[in-house]
Amino acid sequence: TLATGTQIPVIRADWFAFTASRPPIYEQILGLPATFQELQQKLGVDVTANIESFSAKRAGFQKSGVSQNNRLIERHSISTGAFWTSYDFGGNRAQQSLFEFPLGPGGEFGFHHDGGETIFNLPNGLQAYYLNNAKGEALAKGPTQIVRDPSRKDLTVTNGISCMGCHNQGMRNAKDEIRAQVESVKNFPFDVREAVKALYPLRDEMDKVIETDRARFKDALKQSGVDPDLDLNGIEVINALSDRYERELDLKAAAAEFGISVEDLQRNMTMSGGTGASLVTRLELGTVQRDNFETNFGALVESIIDARYIAPSVGPGLTVASQSPVTDIRIDLSATKSRYAVGDGPVFTARTNRDCHLTLVNVDPHGDAVVIFPNRFQQDNSIKANTEFTFPNAQSNFDFQFSTKGTETVIAICDEGGSALTGIAHDYATEALTGLGNGALATKKIDVVARNTAASGQSVGRAAIKLKVE
Repeated sequence: TLATGTQIPVIRADWFAFTASRPPIYEQILGLPATFQELQQKLGVDVTANIESFSAKRAGFQKSGVSQNNRLIERHSISTGAFWTSYDFGGNRAQQSLFEFPLGPGGEFGFHHDGGETIFNLPNGLQAYYLNNAKGEALAKGPTQIVRDPSRKDLTVTNGISCMGCHNQGMRNAKDEIRAQVESVKNFPFDVREAVKALYPLRDEMDKVIETDRARFKDALKQSGVDPDLDLNGIEVINALSDRYERELDLKAAAAEFGISVEDLQRNMTMSGGTGASLVTRLELGTVQRDNFETNFGALVESIIDARYIAPSVGPGLTVASQSPVTDIRIDLSATKSRYAVGDGPVFTARTNRDCHLTLVNVDPHGDAVVIFPNRFQQDNSIKANTEFTFPNAQSNFDFQFSTKGTETVIAICDEGGSALTGIAHDYATEALTGLGNGALATKKIDVVARNTAASGQSVGRAAIKLKVE
């Protein structure tokens, strides 16, 4: 406590793995500069000079696990080991094609790239990561039209966490395709062919270089007490811990956060009323997003577990950097209660962090699914960010109504791209709704009925709740 200047000098391992593996904390811990040019100066490497002297080693290929187009990786030596950088492209046309422009960057036979990723050894042999655009400016996330990380919700390659997951075994094998192409077509000038042969080593030579760098990284892991082959259910450990923290909370997980049983959580939250009662209802229906749960956590501590909440703090002279803005859509869906009778009409409430278009899907116990919102009574399904959208409401011209007994799953999907989701078609004139899952039309177990009044590529978020009809 005295050393840190805080009342509680401990942190959660999963929170730390989540926070420290992403910008801006990741860059601050490593002291990464604002530009690729400054990074070179800091590490004592001159990429341009090494290319011109043919001391750099390259491998280019059409497909990789991250890049959406052809990609070039390039190795340089630094005092701590290796400095690998990539050249990534937004397309494959003209000077974006390595097969037509294998030299450069720039020049008559030089490519024009759109960004890159750098991996370099730290003094202890472990790896650090850096993303930048074509100008060399640091990026927290790579554009998805250039690179993608399928393990992330928003598909973006995020500096730190994405690189750790991809390079958990160190440098990945790469088979160059450029040298053989240039040597075989014979339409390049002699000096270009010679430069390509000098920069692009034969595969056996490059394999040895990559294996040496991979062995250095694995040895560094062992020296730090980490098994290089350690993972959690097939996921790299930092990613696994990070994902565990980011995961939505159910009743059991929420109770564990407060250190009490599920039964005590349900009773105490219900008795507390207000936010607690609303939150426990949502937990009974399904799950709650991590950031939404933490927003309410401090205010509920005293009423839920009769304890004093100590807000996060740091010691003298330290600052806490704000998290990067959330780029994926978060959506919370709740209903008025979790149990209903046949003929009852549920009312739903949705809240999102981004403006989007809401689609509500009802899945019956047999797995048949239909869209119940939007519908012929309300075709405008746009909702505003950070605003509770309750439906049906007093202004609606329809009600939902349970027609049969069973357990119904209601899925909320919010899409920035447009009012209609891909593969879902609405025929409001005939009230037909395209089924999901089995692709056929299904009988709605939650009917959409008129009231006695006159009727008048982008990010996607999802949430689901279960309702019991007795």
